[in-house]
Amino acid sequence: MRIRRVEVQAFGRLENRCSGDAPMGNLVVIEGRNEAGKSTLFEFLSSMLYGLYPTALDRHPYAPWTGAEMGGTAWIGLGEEEVAVTRRLLSSPIGTLTREGRVESIRNDTLDFVDHVPRKVFREVFALSLAELAGLDDAGWEAVEDRILGRLGATDLRPAREVAAELENEARSLWRPDRRGSPKVRLLDEEIRAVSARRPIARGRAEERRAATDRLNELERLLESARSTRADEQRRLERLRQLVPLRRERTAIRRLRERAGDPARLSGLPADPVAELARRRERVVEAEAAVAAARDEIAGLNVDVDAFTMTHRVLLEREPEIDALRARTAGAEPRRIRLAAIEQEIRGLDRRLDDEADRLTWRGSQDPTAVASIPAAPLAEAWTRWTAARRELAEGAPAPPPAPPGSPALRRLGVAALGLALSVLLVAVVALAGAPALADLPPLAAGALGAFAIAVAAGAGALLQIDRRTRRAARRAHTAASEHLARRREAEEVARLVLESLLTQAGLELDPALEDLPERVRRCRQWVRDRTERHLEAESLRHELAALDRDADAFDEIAESEVGPAALGNLLQERLREARDRSIAARKAESRIAHLDTVVSDAEARLAAAREGLDTVLERLRPFDPDPDTAAEEAARALEHAREADSREERLRAELPDLQVLEQEIDRAEAAGEPWLTDPDPVAALQAAVDRRTDTIEGWLAEGTALQERIAANRDAETLDELEGELARLRDERARLRREHDRLWVLSQLVDDADRKVRELHQPEILRLAGEHLVPLTEGRYDRLEVADDRRRSLQVSGPAAPEPLEVASPLSTGTREQIYLALRMALVRHLDEGGTRLPLFLDEILVNWDPHRRDRGLDLIEVMARERQVFLFTCHPKMVELMVARGASHWRLGPA
Repeated sequence: MRIRRVEVQAFGRLENRCSGDAPMGNLVVIEGRNEAGKSTLFEFLSSMLYGLYPTALDRHPYAPWTGAEMGGTAWIGLGEEEVAVTRRLLSSPIGTLTREGRVESIRNDTLDFVDHVPRKVFREVFALSLAELAGLDDAGWEAVEDRILGRLGATDLRPAREVAAELENEARSLWRPDRRGSPKVRLLDEEIRAVSARRPIARGRAEERRAATDRLNELERLLESARSTRADEQRRLERLRQLVPLRRERTAIRRLRERAGDPARLSGLPADPVAELARRRERVVEAEAAVAAARDEIAGLNVDVDAFTMTHRVLLEREPEIDALRARTAGAEPRRIRLAAIEQEIRGLDRRLDDEADRLTWRGSQDPTAVASIPAAPLAEAWTRWTAARRELAEGAPAPPPAPPGSPALRRLGVAALGLALSVLLVAVVALAGAPALADLPPLAAGALGAFAIAVAAGAGALLQIDRRTRRAARRAHTAASEHLARRREAEEVARLVLESLLTQAGLELDPALEDLPERVRRCRQWVRDRTERHLEAESLRHELAALDRDADAFDEIAESEVGPAALGNLLQERLREARDRSIAARKAESRIAHLDTVVSDAEARLAAAREGLDTVLERLRPFDPDPDTAAEEAARALEHAREADSREERLRAELPDLQVLEQEIDRAEAAGEPWLTDPDPVAALQAAVDRRTDTIEGWLAEGTALQERIAANRDAETLDELEGELARLRDERARLRREHDRLWVLSQLVDDADRKVRELHQPEILRLAGEHLVPLTEGRYDRLEVADDRRRSLQVSGPAAPEPLEVASPLSTGTREQIYLALRMALVRHLDEGGTRLPLFLDEILVNWDPHRRDRGLDLIEVMARERQVFLFTCHPKMVELMVARGASHWRLGPA
């Protein structure tokens, strides 16, 4: 078995504590500081298995400190099966066992799968604390050996060898064959010799008493004769004292019978006719009321039976489907919330896509989802190339070559100078030609003008030549720059065409103004991808919720209400709880109705019997008076007279056993006319004669008293008979003590033999298992435990470290003795529940004082034990918790509630 989960409602200091949702494993470490409730938890688990004791809450040592209702639940695994045990203690203990959905009442009984180990043995053997290990000193090992090997862990039994020793010592205190000590038989022999020495003195006193006794006997004979005579007179006196009052009583009885009337009409009347008549009437009324009450209760119970309708039956039959639906509806609301959140996310993604699409340039109608078709990596690469080409085109294109400094002015100056030279030259030529207009110009001046014109023309030609060379150099530079620009433009065009071909797939146009176009496209692609994923998830959720709605619709008829699935689960749960309550109420009502049918039958039978009895009483009272009440009173008076007469006769018969003889004597005396019948006081005359006889007797009695005083003077002294009786008593006591000695000696041998047989039956297996545990604990230093074959039966250990057996009590170290004790306790636990359910083992701080090396060996043994049974280790040390958790232990911390 395995305790999987624990819920403590209230138990001692623990309240509202739970081991958690995860089931506990075979190895469990319970962490809690001192006074945290570790011992209380062990008591709680023991009570879950064996019941709550004491069964009165006010006397229970673990009554809740807060005054809450005491109880809790433990879920226990039995192979593949799990059962839930719930116990509570109110005015009396209540317990239930839930198994495969069925709830059984177990009251306060022990669970059937743990009853092979008694409750007391479980508490004393299956729980090991630090206090037990701490008490293992040399003087205590004999008790340890007796407890584990002799009493199999029980503490309420005394060791057999102690009992045998006490019986033997008690036998020796009665008698022993040697002369040692002072046994009781030897003291009795001395007392017998002392009594025998007092016999001669007692014999003399006996002779003196004999003489006084002879005279006393003579007086007794005289007294006997006088007393006989007085007795005859007293008998006559007593006879008259009987006959005279008896005669008067007979007369009174005769008058009473005359008043009672004919005895025939009194026959069959009840003792108290008035009370009997009232009682019969009351019985009729009570029976009628009982019949009516039972029928009314049956009518009320039928309401409970009818309240359990077919709908309730269907609900109970479909309880597994309802539980499944509730489990699904419990998760429906989170799904609906998730669906709403997804739809909100989709709307947000749509808005983002629309906003982003508005910022892009489209060839036709915009379709943001088409952006997802653009491959991200090629787009980023094409965009990078295009932007680089544009940047190179913008930054690296050569400007047209500038004109040389002053070149336009020089060209204009040369042209102007050339024009001037031609003009001056023309004037000089005209003047030299004798033109009338220039006739006044001297020829020298005209020649000078001609020379001047030629000089100016030469200068103008030089200027124009310089201008031509400059313009040729500028044309060559401009051509080179144009060719470089053409190549940049071609690269930009190619990059732009590649980029446009990618954008055209989604219906986009290239907008140079959008410098973050790839990032925008990437965001749109991610949003489209997210939107698609959300749509798929939303569709899956809608499908699940639609399926749940369809399944929930199937329960609308039995739910008798059209509500949503979430509310339907709760409504069906309420309806199912109502169906269970009505089912229980109907079963109880049907059981009660079956009982009440019997009650009605019995009540109707009682009613018929009561009516018959009433009719019988009325019939018997009718001779006294037509009115029943008056007849009852008349009958009561007649019965009273008859009873008084009978009582007086009965009293006479009781007081006078020879009444018939006395009555016959009175009849004879009346027939004979004896004198005492007419004597006014015959008793007084006879009493005077008796008094005189008494005076004589008293004189003789005085003499006898004097003799008795003389005899009594020696009465306190020992008599021979007393001594003989004392001797006989002492001899009988001596014989009894010898027999008691023999009995005690036999008993000591029987107890010793029985102890040996019990040890032979159980010890070999316990010692073998303990030796197996001792090997890992001591790392093979010790591997065998045995009991010495002597009266002490001391426990011995051996192994490679001790070729010769050593007594466990000494000289082994405390740590080694603690290891041996732990091995023995583990072996005893395995031996006690062998063949039955393996019960859990509880260990409280048993390794806290061990050094790390020994502690690891102890933890190894505990881990091995946990493979076949559940082991709970209680500790307040975090380091121990870490070590246990590292070995796979479940962890439960008993912290503040």
